[in-house]
Amino acid sequence: MLHNILLCTTVACGLVGSQPADSAAPGHSSASASSVLAVVPVATGKDLGISFDRFETPDELGRVITYYVSTPPATDKADSVIKRPLVLVIQGSGCNSLWQSVPASADAPNAMSHIAGSLQSLVRRDFGGEVRVLAVEKPGVNYLDNPQAPGAGDPCSDTFKSQHTPQEWSAALSAALRQALALPGIDPSRVLVLGHSEGADMAAYVAQANPDIVTHAACLAGAGITQLFDMTQLAWAERTPGESVDARNERVQQIYNTWAAIQRDPGAIDKSAWGHPYKRWSSFMAVSPVESLLATDPRTQLFLAHGTADPAVPIASFDAGLAILASKGRTAVVRRVAGADHGFTQPGEPTGSGMKAIFAEAVTWFLRNQPPPESVEPLLQPVNP
Repeated sequence: MLHNILLCTTVACGLVGSQPADSAAPGHSSASASSVLAVVPVATGKDLGISFDRFETPDELGRVITYYVSTPPATDKADSVIKRPLVLVIQGSGCNSLWQSVPASADAPNAMSHIAGSLQSLVRRDFGGEVRVLAVEKPGVNYLDNPQAPGAGDPCSDTFKSQHTPQEWSAALSAALRQALALPGIDPSRVLVLGHSEGADMAAYVAQANPDIVTHAACLAGAGITQLFDMTQLAWAERTPGESVDARNERVQQIYNTWAAIQRDPGAIDKSAWGHPYKRWSSFMAVSPVESLLATDPRTQLFLAHGTADPAVPIASFDAGLAILASKGRTAVVRRVAGADHGFTQPGEPTGSGMKAIFAEAVTWFLRNQPPPESVEPLLQPVNP
């Protein structure tokens, strides 16, 4: 359905159970890392029962932002500080908390109730010895919030609805990112922003907003040109073999009619379309992820991935974004995953396996600190060198 665009549910992304707590890049300045002298957690991972400490920081809008940073591996010596690169993981749409309470299961007698995390825990589990992981709770979302319609905005609080725009969400993410760089054990010269679905769009936006900090950006299953273009492409697609052009044109026109209604009341949070309030659509549809990527520091390395069978963000959107990047001479490492859906699951594979694989590839790419992408990805070589 159309309202599933940019949906990142716990089914698609997977929940990962908690585990026991265990110089600047070229052309990028790390001065902001020293702007905060002492950063201490408001709750430790041990207190919370997770492998992340909880922190709070004010953002430029005066809000108190809650974020989490993975704890160092238990193998680290207490009297030594090992600096590791930082990975900011940005979740998809909706108002689910980063954390969910998982009850004990009758099907698994030895399983105990516990707190499970989503994508941030996936990165921590597989790369916790090599990176520190940062994740930010969306403003208006409380710890363990779990609405009945994951990924949608309609069941969310008015507090969340009133401030979930790219600009306001970016302010929260940027504040947490900048404060986290002051933590001991974090290397401020290597920072990856990594997002899936709506989070991919925000990864591009945050990279643009923080050119002095972000050295790498990975956008997975995000929009290409705009989310409005995504919607028109989904509407135009054949629903049945041989469906008439008139029926498809009518669906596309309905998208533009709804967009016109949104534009007449762009700040409304009591009116909704496709599972989200007008305010969310008016703000997200007005920004272009590819324009954000073009506005990043030219030395920021890019990793872009999409499934060719994605039913939420059509591959045509991804390809349109790539074409624009190429036309402007911008390069990236590109992965078009054949047959994969929005969660990168391919036919016959277990749900979540593709997500784990593409996240692993993105983080591995980051850690290897590849040479400039001009030398590794011919697809996005400048078209007019």
